[in-house]
Amino acid sequence: MPPTNAKDDSGNPDVARFEKIEQLFQAALDLPADEREPFLQASSDDPGLRAEVLRLLERHRDDDATLRNALTRAAVTPESTGNQVGPYRVISELGVGGMGTVLLAERMLGQTRQKVALKLIRGFPTALAREPLARERTLLAELNHPNIARLLDAGETSTFDDIHRQPAA
Repeated sequence: MPPTNAKDDSGNPDVARFEKIEQLFQAALDLPADEREPFLQASSDDPGLRAEVLRLLERHRDDDATLRNALTRAAVTPESTGNQVGPYRVISELGVGGMGTVLLAERMLGQTRQKVALKLIRGFPTALAREPLARERTLLAELNHPNIARLLDAGETSTFDDIHRQPAA
């Protein structure tokens, strides 16, 4: 094993150190968590380098947990959250498309029930995933035709991005 302060071909010692950190990090990821620290002890006599790899492993574990939690929240369907999305009560699924899921839902307007089509983004609502939905909201808000669903409401809940509109006839 080369010393951790070895220089690369350009003479830069940092490049060699970063490559060693990456190599140890990747190798340690393949091991069970309880074997990682002994592996690092046996692989490098540089305590600073070992500490850096351990820090990266800890960060990777935390990022993994954060991503796992976010994906779990994003995978929650209205049916599993008590059939309620904001003020809308979910009745059934109408269909699934490239952008998301469309649900038949209703809300109460005083004593009157109003049926709506509720569109939810599929998966984790990233900025990139929200973009097409925002364009669709803008287009629907500008359209007024008897054969095109009228936009009633649009917004985000703590769990979902959604569009609320008249169901298609």
